[in-house]
Amino acid sequence: MNLAPEGRVLGLNPTGAVVWSMLEEHDEDGLVAAVVERFATDEARARQDVRAFLALLRERGLVVEA
Repeated sequence: MNLAPEGRVLGLNPTGAVVWSMLEEHDEDGLVAAVVERFATDEARARQDVRAFLALLRERGLVVEA
């Protein structure tokens, strides 16, 4: 993901790419459900991964709470 004009790049793994692509249409529960379905993982692990990724995005100022 190119973060121009800052000139930085943030690499996304497949899970991160799915979450990023669905951020505008889904809340955390919807993102977790999508990760569980897409990657055949359990809900607890998916929730942990989604929360960690969202925290990283917030920390870097790429998303804000609505």
